[in-house]
Amino acid sequence: MAFRKDGAQIALLNTEKPWACLILESDTGKIVRSIPLPTCAESVAWSPDGGTLATPCYDFKIYLWDTATGTRKAVLTGHSNLGLRAAFDPSGALLASNDFDGRLRTWDPVLGGSWANLNGGMASDFSTDGRIALSLAGKLALYQLDPALEYRSFVHAASPSLNYGRPSIQAGG
Repeated sequence: MAFRKDGAQIALLNTEKPWACLILESDTGKIVRSIPLPTCAESVAWSPDGGTLATPCYDFKIYLWDTATGTRKAVLTGHSNLGLRAAFDPSGALLASNDFDGRLRTWDPVLGGSWANLNGGMASDFSTDGRIALSLAGKLALYQLDPALEYRSFVHAASPSLNYGRPSIQAGG
């Protein structure tokens, strides 16, 4: 189970058939929405804005759901073990996940694609400033994951096949 950031709703997993993620009002316990799941889920995580739920499931996939409509937004694939957990970073621009294989995977929860992977360790939740703690060989390792919120491609009008080298990132991102 997981509380939405503002505490107004709770997401609960029904781990018996029919599998579902239930969204309840925190104050009354009234069911707001029932989202059918394709298989049993191991955990649930809210996006910071409350608009998306991530449900890592026994089929090694992470399903992203629109909380207002209950429709599936994306399916993230790449895991191969149970013990699947997921957490959104404070901006909502990243989703981190791991399973018993000890590899942290990061995802773009909007586009549904893989972002980066870190070998080793089991992840915890993100801190409020976007850091994530990993346990690597019994030692604590802190990582700062900063997703780029904007990408631009430059094409020279006179020569679209021109090759660019030595990219640079502007100060401030």
